[in-house]
Amino acid sequence: MRFKDYIAVPKQNLYQSLHTTIVGIDGKIFEIQIRTYEMDQIAEYGVAAHWAYKEGKGYSQEAEQVEITNKLKWYKDLITYVENAENSDPLDSIIDDIFSANVYVFTPRGDVFDFPAGATPLDFAYRIHSGIGNKTVGAIVNGKIVPLTYKLQTSDVVEIKTNNASTGPTEAWLKIAHTQHARTKIKNYLNKKKRDELVAKGMQEFEKAAKLANLNISEITEEKIVELFSSRNVKNFEDFYWELGKGSLSVLGSVNRLTGVNDINLSEEALLQQYSEASAAGRQRKSQNGYGIIVDGLDKAHIKIGNCCQPVHGDEVVGYVSRGNGIIVHRVGCPNIKEDDRERLIALSWDPGFSGKVFDTTLKVSSIDRRNGVADMINALNSTKVTISSVTSTKSKTGECITKFKIQVTNLENLHLAIIALHNLPDIYEVERVYK
Repeated sequence: MRFKDYIAVPKQNLYQSLHTTIVGIDGKIFEIQIRTYEMDQIAEYGVAAHWAYKEGKGYSQEAEQVEITNKLKWYKDLITYVENAENSDPLDSIIDDIFSANVYVFTPRGDVFDFPAGATPLDFAYRIHSGIGNKTVGAIVNGKIVPLTYKLQTSDVVEIKTNNASTGPTEAWLKIAHTQHARTKIKNYLNKKKRDELVAKGMQEFEKAAKLANLNISEITEEKIVELFSSRNVKNFEDFYWELGKGSLSVLGSVNRLTGVNDINLSEEALLQQYSEASAAGRQRKSQNGYGIIVDGLDKAHIKIGNCCQPVHGDEVVGYVSRGNGIIVHRVGCPNIKEDDRERLIALSWDPGFSGKVFDTTLKVSSIDRRNGVADMINALNSTKVTISSVTSTKSKTGECITKFKIQVTNLENLHLAIIALHNLPDIYEVERVYK
């Protein structure tokens, strides 16, 4: 139920009444208006009806003049508003106020929720609970089935249909949802779903490789996994499978480390040869190119930095052996590396002592559109060790601002400091590196 008191605060045209809306049987909406006879005359016939109603009731001219002045004060206010409108049509401002106003919708139990104009049933579902939003399969508005793209209107009664067997949100939902709250919940679900898929993929590939190597998975403890792979940010089994699934860890190499293949006793001759090769490799682990990239076994490899993912010094990287263009350096997880390309991938590493090269990369910042927002972002980046090459910013009707910064940075640590500086600003809810 909602309630509006136009008696205490009359409208500009002197309209006075009490309004309330209730939900009746079968979810039907009823609006009730309560006012005196005099108020009803003004509502039906305008302000002049007031004096027609008062005729013959003994008003003095002085009292009547004072009342006229007070009653028509709204007209003076309107004249002042028009004069201060700075050459713009006041009607445009009034229309903007009307169409940018919130809409108020009801649950079947009569609870009221407000949303910005343009909100959809998905926004309603996620406002109720993220669990309801993730299981949404349809919506019923005012007793009729509507698509999820339906734009909610004031006084709509909205009911969300859910199904526990639902596959959950998709990328298309991000275009349907209107509020940032709903979009954030959808993004969180999709990111977790993607991780779960990579974890399952990594587990499947590891189990297959372990079976071929006669490795009993049930005997592998989580402590052993962390001990061997903690340098790759592995803190538990799930992290381990995730790294395998996204290709950051080699499945075969991981199985070999767990089975102790590298610890097999070698003959004296083989040990001397291994020591000689290891010493040579240790002496040669300096980059021979202008990017600080080390390619095992190749001193002067032709290296190119992938423009699609724009890796910087310190990123986890992998090399793609191209046809005629040398080795292309990609960030691990770059979407441009297809499953069929894995046979052409080689391991790369960074020379820790390398410096003097700047790398190009792009940051995408999602924020609420506010005055001086982009200027604050620029100042934040200028306070760190990055150089801004260019800035582009677009604004949506929903109040969202998307800003892209092309920057130059020397290493991943300085890039992380720049991202932290952006996150410390108000109204910024996402900072991400761009894949092309």
